[in-house]
Amino acid sequence: MISRDNFYKKGVYRDTASNLTLVKDSKMVWKLNPSSNISVTLPTATLLEKGGMHFILINNTEALTNVIDMGAFEYQTASADIAIKDKGGNTIKTLSNKECVLVLLLDNSTTNGTWIFINRTIS
Repeated sequence: MISRDNFYKKGVYRDTASNLTLVKDSKMVWKLNPSSNISVTLPTATLLEKGGMHFILINNTEALTNVIDMGAFEYQTASADIAIKDKGGNTIKTLSNKECVLVLLLDNSTTNGTWIFINRTIS
């Protein structure tokens, strides 16, 4: 049986409140707790496999083990947004407070790539 750490690219949860630049080998699940608006820059798309889920970004949540273990969320209160940018610095999605997004790469033929997002507002 594969462990949870191995399944999630040995990246249980990483917590940050500042701008973040992801690379090919970045951890998969990110808990983001910005006190003011921040950005997350996605990695160079040509270095990644297309079609797969590469990252899970969660804005302002607590007790993230519940995401995997119980399917439930608890939250902090904050109101900052997170701009998700491609490698070229173009904002391609804004992650609002109490929102979770799965980040998938649809096309990796260019540096910026074509990304798709499956998001859920956590209420």
